[in-house]
Order: sequence, then structure tokens, then C-alpha cells
Amino acid sequence: MKQIKLTQGRLTLVSDEDFEYLNQFKWCVDGSGYPSRNIKTEKGWRPIRMHRDILKLVGSQAGDHKDGNKLNNQRENLRKCTKADNNRNRGLLRN
Repeated sequence: MKQIKLTQGRLTLVSDEDFEYLNQFKWCVDGSGYPSRNIKTEKGWRPIRMHRDILKLVGSQAGDHKDGNKLNNQRENLRKCTKADNNRNRGLLRN
């Protein structure tokens, strides 16, 4: 397990095998609390979240953090899932 520095003085955990690839980019914490970076596409720049980059998710494919910690991006804590699985793994909503 290794750590990558994010903006705002925060850290994220990543698996050893992902560290070198992920650490070459500047990561920030997006408005929802996920580590994120911007990538260039044909249509311009767009954000990609770290867990989606690790899992190689595209389009509407879903993935989540088993422990619910958005800053724990170790492979053993990430999984590809359906949107229904992802919703079941959410905590209680405020309302």
C-alpha cells in the first residue's frame, strides 16, 4: 500500500502496482470527495475519478469502494458493480 498526495493536503491510498502510473498525474479532491484528475478528449477536458481509472470503467459502467471510503483506492477495496449494487452499498441518506 502506498499514498498519493492530493490537493488540500489530503492523501489517498493505492495498491503498490498502481502507484507508479497514478503518481505521474496531479490529483485533486472533487466536490464529492473523490480523487480526480482532468484528461484531454476530442471534445476538450473532462474529469476522471481515480477509482474509475484504476478499474478501467467507461461510460455508464459502475464501480464502488467496498468500505465506503472514497480515499481508499486500493484494488482490494474496489469492485466493478451494477448501479443497484452500488446503491445497496451506500450509507443512510440524510432524509
